[in-house]
Amino acid sequence: MNNAVKYADYALGEFFRKARQSDYWDNTLFLVVADHDTRVYGDDLIPVNKFHIPGLILGADLEPRTIKSTASQIDLAPTLLSLAGVSAYLPTVGQDLSRTDKAPENRAMMQFGDNYGWLEGDTLTVLRVNKPTEHYRYIPEADKQEPIEDPLSPEQLKKIRAFAMLPSILYQSRGYYVPKD
Repeated sequence: MNNAVKYADYALGEFFRKARQSDYWDNTLFLVVADHDTRVYGDDLIPVNKFHIPGLILGADLEPRTIKSTASQIDLAPTLLSLAGVSAYLPTVGQDLSRTDKAPENRAMMQFGDNYGWLEGDTLTVLRVNKPTEHYRYIPEADKQEPIEDPLSPEQLKKIRAFAMLPSILYQSRGYYVPKD
């Protein structure tokens, strides 16, 4: 495993070294994002610490910066399109993390088996099939989840359910498509 990681690091470095010298560097955005593998495990309904993944966006005109807010992979498409200067309607629930006029919502959607987790701030809401919704206070420093009483309004819970269900509904109904002009 150690050699595989070293090689991946070397190969990415070589790729970007060559890309910087290429004709396409000036008009290309590169996204490198990790994903968790099948080894996501834990005793919690949503093992939040296993969902911490790095992401990197590179491009000729991009100023280096770090975005520290909690985010999801669903935020990558809107962010890349914005950075590329594309203004478009997207049938997604992702947010543009590159905006400087508005801080991104500090939230992430996670799926672990049949469980959906919504982490907003330090509140983790877990949706389970045919089971009651559960709520936890997530303490990242201790990687601990403490059960709490339901802190959500009906509207907040409706929003979380929509985030969890929308991708499947759109996919099954063929709602993802390129609109005809």
